[in-house]
Amino acid sequence: MFPAISIDQFAQLLGADLRHRGTCASVQAVVSDSRQALWMQPTAFFALTTQSGDGHAYAVHAAEQGAAALVLSANSPLTASLPTLPEACSVLWVDDPWKALRRLAAHHRSAMTGTVVGITGSNGKTTVKEYLFHLLGDARIARSPKSFNSQLGVPLSLLSAPLDAPGMLLEVGVGASGDMGFMAPWVAPNVGIFTHLGDAHAAGFSSREKKAQEKAALFHAADWVVVPAAEPAIRTALTVPARSWSWNEEVGADMIFTWADGTLRWEDQGRSIQGEASCPALDGVDAHNVASALACILYLGWSWNPERLVDVRSAGLRMERLPGISGWTLLNDAYTSDVDALGWALESLAAEAQGPRYAVVAAPPGMADFAPWMDAACAARGIDGWWGVGADLAALGRGYVDVDALKIAAPWNEVERPGVLLLKGPRQARLDRLLPTLQAQHHDTVLGLDLEALAANLRHYKSQLSGQRIMAMVKANAYGLGAVTIAQALAKHHVDYFGVAYVDEGLALRQAGIQTPIMVMNPGEQSVEGMLTHGLEPEIFHFQALERYAQAFLRYPELAVGRVHIKVDTGMHRLGFAPDQGREVGQRLAHWPGLQVASVMTHLSSAEESGQDAWTAEQGAAYHRFYEDLVMELGYRPIRHLANTPGVVRHPHLHGDMVRLGIGLFGDSPVKEDRACLQPVVHVQTRISHLQTIPPGEGVSYGHQDAALHERRVATLPVGYADGFPRALSFGRGEVLIHGQRCKVVGAVCMDMTLVDVTGMTVHVGDSVEILGAQMHLHEFAERCGTISYEVLTRFSERLGRTVWNPQA
Repeated sequence: MFPAISIDQFAQLLGADLRHRGTCASVQAVVSDSRQALWMQPTAFFALTTQSGDGHAYAVHAAEQGAAALVLSANSPLTASLPTLPEACSVLWVDDPWKALRRLAAHHRSAMTGTVVGITGSNGKTTVKEYLFHLLGDARIARSPKSFNSQLGVPLSLLSAPLDAPGMLLEVGVGASGDMGFMAPWVAPNVGIFTHLGDAHAAGFSSREKKAQEKAALFHAADWVVVPAAEPAIRTALTVPARSWSWNEEVGADMIFTWADGTLRWEDQGRSIQGEASCPALDGVDAHNVASALACILYLGWSWNPERLVDVRSAGLRMERLPGISGWTLLNDAYTSDVDALGWALESLAAEAQGPRYAVVAAPPGMADFAPWMDAACAARGIDGWWGVGADLAALGRGYVDVDALKIAAPWNEVERPGVLLLKGPRQARLDRLLPTLQAQHHDTVLGLDLEALAANLRHYKSQLSGQRIMAMVKANAYGLGAVTIAQALAKHHVDYFGVAYVDEGLALRQAGIQTPIMVMNPGEQSVEGMLTHGLEPEIFHFQALERYAQAFLRYPELAVGRVHIKVDTGMHRLGFAPDQGREVGQRLAHWPGLQVASVMTHLSSAEESGQDAWTAEQGAAYHRFYEDLVMELGYRPIRHLANTPGVVRHPHLHGDMVRLGIGLFGDSPVKEDRACLQPVVHVQTRISHLQTIPPGEGVSYGHQDAALHERRVATLPVGYADGFPRALSFGRGEVLIHGQRCKVVGAVCMDMTLVDVTGMTVHVGDSVEILGAQMHLHEFAERCGTISYEVLTRFSERLGRTVWNPQA
């Protein structure tokens, strides 16, 4: 929210033509999503065209939701055909709403008086930002909401910052060459943090050096930039005006950090900066992010609280969706809270579609008039109610004195039907103590899905297409990850189709409210009626199936069209018509004019193999012969789709009209170069159950095997082959990560437990263990298991705890 601007001044700032003046005289906020609460303050809706859709299609909805102004492209056909709008809403025409938004953000940035810290890098931007904010402990510092670091997120973040904020922590991301050129001139950070130069977004650049230069362009006019000394390519990429200040662990940098015995020490002899503070053991990634944040604070000389290092990792925890008792769904965000973060969490709660929505909240430190603020915030977002925790709220009769009192009262049991419950409050309120009472699953081994990473992977593949549609494969319960959860997330990003294997899978999506078209790959003989009544579209791969579906379709005269997908076998040799049967298929279809061929498809059997490119070309040629023969009979051209994940990457000439994405969405790819560009979606974590010392010469686990000549320290983990951690990982083949260090599996993996060697490490019962995730890549895990990523994912047991991170991504 920014200081109120009159409609005339707003139009002047945008260079807009004020085509209609509404009764609302000013603008104080901007959005690009018509679903947000637009009437809390005078808000302008920018109709932006993105890969996900055209914002002009939602302009009328935005006006009906209370928008004070619509910023529309004068060149959009939808602009000229607007119906009568609510009288409060003004209409402004611009050449390009994107440029208008950047122009407004540039004006706002020029009026800001505080220090803007720009944060970029391949990974860690959001975490470093949140660590900075946590360590500073100053509510006046502004920061980017959530992970708003895109071409849209950056201007919206700037416009949300008060002009008099003493500092602004601004994430800036790039996905392709040239992105930073749009933003650097008007973002203009005073100082910068370059977190890391990894492989994320690598496909958008010709080389690693080019990627470093693109990101470093943000800091062209910055006074100085914090960089990790361990990555010299970053310093090399910085332009001369930007001075770098490097950090490292041990030696070779301006600022040296060392961790030992629960203490973090830092020293820069050149600037006489040194100190120490208590700090828990951190893994490699967390240590890197803490060092980036703290180096920035120390160089700026900003006031901070060293005691906040003790729980710094809590600041990086993401909102997670958990299954709750009695049909409730939990949104757990109970580790940090300030006014902005509370508002973002309430937006996430409001976006949930399942049943009534309630919040358990504790007031952020120092916030006055919290109860009236919550009442207004919930009313504005359509949230059904809230329950407070804290002595002040209890004294006002608006809450419970502490978590124990709330658990005894259990007000959620009085709600007529279960819905969604948000837990949000500062760490000291200990709202996380509600989880054992409210959570439905309590397994120490948890499978987490990062929906923000899922969306990032989808954007990665969209960037390699030229407007083709996307079918997301969610068969086999989305490879065991939860088809409804995955489909709901992808539907928000407007994928065009979902693909399932069997009718029951499609019915489950329809029952969950998924309206996106669904193709059924193997519809079977007994389920035609269910497909017709629920709008599912079968893949047809032989004449008997075509006849059976056509006859069933004729029994539903109320259906104008029956859509089918024709499968041609070009060499996979599982299902499909022969390549020379295109004319015959078309002639058969002529008997049933109500049947419409939605698409024609085939499966590339070896798209990832460069040695099989000639074969892939043969498949493509056979497909196109079939397709053209079929079209000759049909008289229209159905959607063409051949390419799977590796086909998208390696065979752009076979993209057709639609591509099918599967394993790539979940963070792996059969193509090595593509794999480096993806973010991990699936994270499996557990905790140490037990620690013991094993004498020299003694074996462990079944068979008393895997003895060692030296004394060992062994940790027991509550995960085994019944959970999806296979016996193939026994006897040192498998590894897990504890505090960023790799630990080998010792002995045989058991049904419910696994032993790992932690000799020489400082670990405790309850410490977190990564089985799969950011440091143990899905592809590596599969190779260690002697299988493929698809099988790994489908093996994970339903008894594992399940959580969803960034549920509104």
